[in-house]
Amino acid sequence: MRSNATVLLLDDGELNPLGLLLFEAGLELTWKSGAEIVPPIPRPRDLLITNRRRALEIPHLIPDMGNDPGPAWICVHPKDFSSLREFLRELGAHFLLQIGPGGPDARIVHPLIRQLIHQSGERRARIRLPCACTVQCSANGERFEAELCDLSHDSCRIQVSKDIRVTTAISIYLPSEIDPAAPTAYPGVVLRTSLRDRDRHRFDVAIGFEDAGVQSTLAQIVVGQGEGTRIVQLNSLAAKPKPGEQLEIEIDRREVRRHRYRQRVACLMSLDDERPLVIMAKDLSMSGIRVDAHERLSSGCPVIVALPLGKGLSPLLIEGTVQGQPDLEGARIEFDRLGRDRAEVLRRMLSKLSPLEAHVDELAESDITLVGEDVKTRLR
Repeated sequence: MRSNATVLLLDDGELNPLGLLLFEAGLELTWKSGAEIVPPIPRPRDLLITNRRRALEIPHLIPDMGNDPGPAWICVHPKDFSSLREFLRELGAHFLLQIGPGGPDARIVHPLIRQLIHQSGERRARIRLPCACTVQCSANGERFEAELCDLSHDSCRIQVSKDIRVTTAISIYLPSEIDPAAPTAYPGVVLRTSLRDRDRHRFDVAIGFEDAGVQSTLAQIVVGQGEGTRIVQLNSLAAKPKPGEQLEIEIDRREVRRHRYRQRVACLMSLDDERPLVIMAKDLSMSGIRVDAHERLSSGCPVIVALPLGKGLSPLLIEGTVQGQPDLEGARIEFDRLGRDRAEVLRRMLSKLSPLEAHVDELAESDITLVGEDVKTRLR
């Protein structure tokens, strides 16, 4: 996980394992500990991480910390209790991260950091709660275990050794450390299934929750209602758009239907990529694109897709991430964020294309594959 974002870590030596984890992740980290912490300290651009003691000193150490839009602020503590939450909430911290004697869990730390830091300085308005815990599931009359990767108020992602068909009805039972009402069944529908590890026969499965009551309950869980939740969101994050840019837009679920798109597109690994991968596309939607499989398109790989708009016109650049390992159907690239202008251009392109399958118009809204929840402009 590489980034040119600025991160400031303030502690008294007890966060050494977390600091090393951040260094190994390739972050641009400024780390001050103990006597090295002398005010005034420049405010970091993207992320501030402190222990409880230094959290109390932040108004004195970083005088402009409270000016919006400021960095995301994570306070780390080995225990979680209600009075601590209220204390940090009043200080203005955004997250409480609980790290026990075993040290930080990269499975929850890395996803959280990825959501809070982007090279463009933008952040998601809605945070998906990284979980890394075992949950019980039931589908097609069968009960089985899965690993819960992340959770939001209207969807979640699990890893399981089953290839579960899209549109399958499924119920999730969260563990008691996350859900005070456990065991409670949360009914949803499978929105996407992709192969994650062919050797281990592991699949990533995205599940959507349509019921308003379920969404309300999950919203409380996501912000840390359970006492065992290792990440608690204390305050909402202020958006950080570029000058002249509009805030994020949400894609309507009815707009993620796939369309036939047999055309060569360029895949850049960065904006400075002088030798982009030119590859044949298979289908296109508001949420992503499927292209022919290629060794450079491995799972988790960030990609900038250049969609041709016609002779003499600059291509439409959209940032995305390769989802799962490419298979016989090709490589699936999910679009990360769209600005309003790019989204409108993409909608016009799709309006001229044929739906991938003739029966798509007959699908219910709950049958449509949902990818992501908020999309924002990220490219220069």
